[in-house]
Amino acid sequence: MKGTLNLAPCALPPLEAGEYRVTVSQDTSIPGCKIGDAVLNFAVEAEQISIDPGEVYSAYPPKEAVGIYTNCLPHLILHRRTLPWERGLPGAPREIPWVALLVFSEDEKVQAKEGDYKQAVTPAPGVYIPKINRRFGVDTEPCRFIDIPRPLFAEVLPDKRDLPYLAHTRKVSLDDKVTDGQVKSEWFSCVTANRYPREPVEGEEAVGHSAHLVSLEGFADYIYSPDPKAHPLNDCHTVRMFSLTSWNFWCARADFDFSSLVKQLSADVMRLQTAMPEPTLQKLTSLGYCPLDHLFREGSRSVSWYRSPLLPQPPWEDEISLCDYADRLLRYDPEMGMMDITYAAAWQLGRLLALQKTAFARQLIAWRLKNKQEAAARQNSRNFSAALNLPRNTPSAWEMDSSCREIWRGLTQALADICGRSHPAGLEGVALPRLLRPYALKGKLLRDTPALTQQELLALFE
Repeated sequence: MKGTLNLAPCALPPLEAGEYRVTVSQDTSIPGCKIGDAVLNFAVEAEQISIDPGEVYSAYPPKEAVGIYTNCLPHLILHRRTLPWERGLPGAPREIPWVALLVFSEDEKVQAKEGDYKQAVTPAPGVYIPKINRRFGVDTEPCRFIDIPRPLFAEVLPDKRDLPYLAHTRKVSLDDKVTDGQVKSEWFSCVTANRYPREPVEGEEAVGHSAHLVSLEGFADYIYSPDPKAHPLNDCHTVRMFSLTSWNFWCARADFDFSSLVKQLSADVMRLQTAMPEPTLQKLTSLGYCPLDHLFREGSRSVSWYRSPLLPQPPWEDEISLCDYADRLLRYDPEMGMMDITYAAAWQLGRLLALQKTAFARQLIAWRLKNKQEAAARQNSRNFSAALNLPRNTPSAWEMDSSCREIWRGLTQALADICGRSHPAGLEGVALPRLLRPYALKGKLLRDTPALTQQELLALFE
């Protein structure tokens, strides 16, 4: 799953919120006997006018952030993958979410109001309040709601054709993510807005925006009406919606982008925020050094200096020699009697990052194995050349093979000539390559040595 992203159009819960009745009937063949039905009534409850802040995993643009978001559709990531589909809209397909994410700019003057459910549904002149089936909630439950001018409501409300695409569920790997330790599931739900933030105009540095996750309960008849203009909502000048959660952000002009902000930064050293009494220590901390515990290979402990690789000035060592292990990059300061582990730590970090890549680790192992095999082959060639008494300047495998073939070809021809004679006595006086006796260099074949005796040659064939 690492490095992949799985997307699904929806994640329907086993049961959507509502009331249910389970009836169990049993028949019997006994005359005059009837068994009554067993009935169980239960309800599945879910969020309706607000959600727990802990259900929100993240939001983009980030809360209270300032940046260039004119080309970004704001979206909200929720921990529970079934949350957008846990309630159904009457007359709508089952995969339609019951929530939507609406975005408003500050000049549209849509403000969230705090109150309880009773205050939210209290009739007000010219305000359309949706009717929702609230069987288990209490009137004193706190909630937030927004009042939207009717023309703006008609503009920002998602179309019925867009609703299926404004929420989805996704599965992502948590291996390389910085996230809350309580997050165990890799499945999340995502709700996306259908409207881009407004770009600042001339004279504006940034435009504030608010994003609201609103409930669509009570608006299904308007969304799926064949003639929305005939809906009673059009007789009101304001529409009220429940805001389940919300956040604010600012859309800035182009000169407020990240690159421009970085260019305006005053580069300085990342230094330890502490006061050192000694002038030498003050100088080191001003250069970005900080003392860290150092565990040596033999088990002893000490304190050594470390410096971040991010520096606003060139390093004091222009070239670093190639080394096989991190300890060769340790630097010792005889005046302070302390080590500098900066380069050694960088070497070790680079090694770990490289070995983390599976493809690189496999190539490294294959390269080391190839070098080991080639070294063994060269050593075998040298040993074989010495055993055959070959010149030192011709240790190649081809030359060794040719020498061996020449020696054994001569031995074979000599034995064939000898064995062709009628009597073993004819073996005397034949010059053959001679196998050295045990007291000499065992296994060496030499030429121009005394001939084998008749008894020695016959013994070879017994």
